[in-house]
This record gives sequence, structure tokens and C-alpha cells, in this order.
Amino acid sequence: MINNYLEEVRKNLLLNTTQYEKSDTSMRSKTNDDVAIEDIQRLNHMSQTNLSQKILYKRRNIFSAN
Repeated sequence: MINNYLEEVRKNLLLNTTQYEKSDTSMRSKTNDDVAIEDIQRLNHMSQTNLSQKILYKRRNIFSAN
């Protein structure tokens, strides 16, 4: 009888743990990795924009000098 009770408790604990893990991953906030990836993407975009602006600036100066 005690073994049956302990088995029932074990099953309930496993079920609750599994349900908690599922809800935890679906409702988690951003991790450090997510933030780092966003930072890298933002910096990459900024550097591309900055490079484009420099190229346009140089072209304007070349054409305005002529």
C-alpha cells in the first residue's frame, strides 16, 4: 500500500515537472544569447549603413569637385 502511494507521488511529480518545463520554455524571457544576437545584428546593420553613407559622401565629393 505504501509502495502504491509512493509510485503515485512519483508519477505526479514527474507529470508536474514536465508541465512546468513546457510552460517555462514557452513563457521564458529573452536570454543573454538572444540579446547578444540582437546586438550583433544591430551593429552589423549600423556598420553597413555607415559604410553606405561613407561611399555616398565620397561619391558626392568626387562629383562636386569636377
